[in-house]
Amino acid sequence: MEDNKDAPTALVRVGSLLSDPFFRKAFAANPAAALAAQGIAQNSLPVAVLEVLADLSHEELRALSRVKNALELEHASTHERLEMV
Repeated sequence: MEDNKDAPTALVRVGSLLSDPFFRKAFAANPAAALAAQGIAQNSLPVAVLEVLADLSHEELRALSRVKNALELEHASTHERLEMV
């Protein structure tokens, strides 16, 4: 497997874009076009991740986005609690 130094940045961008319902709808309809419209090259994402995301429906992408947001909130809350100690 080829090492892709752009993968972490591309994954973060896609993760953020999943919060946008218009991106989710476009991605569910045509992943390649949705990524290209955002300036993200398909080859900047790990193949396995792209394959899984491409198989998800708009509703499943929304659920994934909600889980990501909840995890980020939990991480932020944990970090804030640690800073208070």
